[in-house]
Amino acid sequence: MKYRALESNEIIHTIDELHMRISGRFPKSDLAAVCEELLVVAKETEAKSQAVNASNYPLRAIIVLLIAAAGGIIAFLIHAIQVKTGEVELINLLQGLEAGTNLVIFISVAIYFLFSLEARISRTRALNDLNELRSIVHVIDMHQFSKDPSELLSSDSTEGMTRQDLTRYLGFCSVMLSLGAKLAALYAQKLPDEIVIDAASDLQNVAGGLSLKIWQKISILESYEDYREKHKFGNV
Repeated sequence: MKYRALESNEIIHTIDELHMRISGRFPKSDLAAVCEELLVVAKETEAKSQAVNASNYPLRAIIVLLIAAAGGIIAFLIHAIQVKTGEVELINLLQGLEAGTNLVIFISVAIYFLFSLEARISRTRALNDLNELRSIVHVIDMHQFSKDPSELLSSDSTEGMTRQDLTRYLGFCSVMLSLGAKLAALYAQKLPDEIVIDAASDLQNVAGGLSLKIWQKISILESYEDYREKHKFGNV
């Protein structure tokens, strides 16, 4: 079953290696700092994704007590019905049965609410964590946003970078986006809640769309290099 589920430690290891590669290639770039922050978030995600599906034992203890109380009331009502009484006592018994029945219904509603409350708490935690991941995905996108290949490496944002440097920089951004999407997938894997799965899928779609724009820039760079090569040999 090793290859049927995402392993958080493998994602962390991959991000750590990516951070070292970025630091080695672009030591003065903020991209290395962003990747380092992504590594911190990944380590937090490992613990948080485990916690969102953890059992809430205090809440479950309350549920067990309520179930026991409801069972005790039902047992008492059954015993009371079996008791032979006179006319006056029967009226009082019916009133007691009505009150007991209402109490059982109230406890049942409370039990249902508490069962759903545990799921809502887990869902809220997961959605808050996914929103944090969404923010860092957009931060990653901002770091490639100004790297405009249409300026043909003449703008301030790409000053001193060769075409190969810019291609590698954009590639690093794309990989970081993909890894951010993998962290989101951990929540959908740990908590198979429909709303959480939709939120994680939406974040993966966002990361995929941003990554596609990056590869369009890389394609422009490669086309420009081909254009230069053709004109270089054409002028010989």
